[in-house]
Amino acid sequence: MAREEPGGQVQLPYKPEDYAYSVMWSEDDDAYVGRVAEFTSLAAHGASPAAALREITDVVGCVLEDVVESGEPVPPPGSKRPLRGKPHSRACR
Repeated sequence: MAREEPGGQVQLPYKPEDYAYSVMWSEDDDAYVGRVAEFTSLAAHGASPAAALREITDVVGCVLEDVVESGEPVPPPGSKRPLRGKPHSRACR
């Protein structure tokens, strides 16, 4: 849960940088498109992969603030979720 910091700002339970992002070229958009795994409806464009990543990271920051302020549950980043199931490892012979 988020806490309110002095000065009225809301402390986020996760940082935008905690989330998993992907950036791919889109022929339809004629731009790079950044997406985040935990917020499937979000996307942001950029002229370069770095610009698209910056844009989607900024969008996630704004969305996190809105979600916290509205009292909705914040989706945890994949890296912060507990692993489920039995881990398997394979080795080459």
